[in-house]
Amino acid sequence: MMAGTMPVLIAISMAMLLRGRDMDNGAFDGLPRYQPGAEHVLHNGHYASLRPDGATDPRLPFLPVTIIREDTLRLFMPYQPTRHTPLMRQHCPQALAIEAALRGDGLDCLAKLHPLQIDGEPVTAAFFGGSDPVSGQRGAWAMISLLDVANGQHELLVQRPPRLSDDGKPGETLPPWRIPFWKQRSGD
Repeated sequence: MMAGTMPVLIAISMAMLLRGRDMDNGAFDGLPRYQPGAEHVLHNGHYASLRPDGATDPRLPFLPVTIIREDTLRLFMPYQPTRHTPLMRQHCPQALAIEAALRGDGLDCLAKLHPLQIDGEPVTAAFFGGSDPVSGQRGAWAMISLLDVANGQHELLVQRPPRLSDDGKPGETLPPWRIPFWKQRSGD
């Protein structure tokens, strides 16, 4: 019986892999794929309040919550030494010197590597070094003014820098992270 079942299981597994599906057997075809960067998805990893039991993904930038009730949007950008340091070495090597890092030059470089947009419009942000309060992951907090942003649904786009190939040259450019959020001032 095992010899008869095994080829069927292998065939089903191969069919699922070739279809590019998750293990849902196509049951969720009407929904967008649940992955970072997907449009029309609230990916739990992009919101501290939606993570199960404080679980974190050290690669994903995140907002504390989905509904913002203040005039400042706080975005945490994790620093990935194996990714960011080589990019900084290439784009702004002076920022890696100790004195420059203490002046905030590394944070300025990080901001240039990850341009931000709200609803397709570029925004500036003040970057401050810090860490994720749950995981301790080091990175930067980007403080983005929402004074000129109306109440309602918005989308924060966080550009991802190109991957570096083995020879240190720019390679594949990844799609930006898309982080939907809703602004609702208190009393509105």
